[in-house]
Amino acid sequence: MILPGLVVTSLATVVLYLNGSSWGFILAGIIFGLGGGLARGGVDAMVQDSVPPTMRGTAAAVQYTSFDFWIGLGSYPLGLLANAIGYAMAFAVSGMMCLAGGGALAMLWRGTAASPVHPGPDLH
Repeated sequence: MILPGLVVTSLATVVLYLNGSSWGFILAGIIFGLGGGLARGGVDAMVQDSVPPTMRGTAAAVQYTSFDFWIGLGSYPLGLLANAIGYAMAFAVSGMMCLAGGGALAMLWRGTAASPVHPGPDLH
């Protein structure tokens, strides 16, 4: 559900780009939460499936720490961008980045089996 989640999340940024009202903001928040919920579960499963069972706690800690770190780090340049080009365009750029990430994942997973994670025999 990672790719559908990224698409839904991008839709939320389109709503923010096109609609500056309070109701548009609330709708975008609902859509963004749905998209994040769809994507996050898939990412969690992918991370957990890619490590031996004894390393799952460590993998989850690294995943969540990395997620929080990059959200914090990405906020600063996107804030500068919003200051330079306006919030609507910054949301549009954010949505494009989300779609670009989804496109990169789709290309990476292209031609693989149904699961993007292929653990070796020692991970079963």
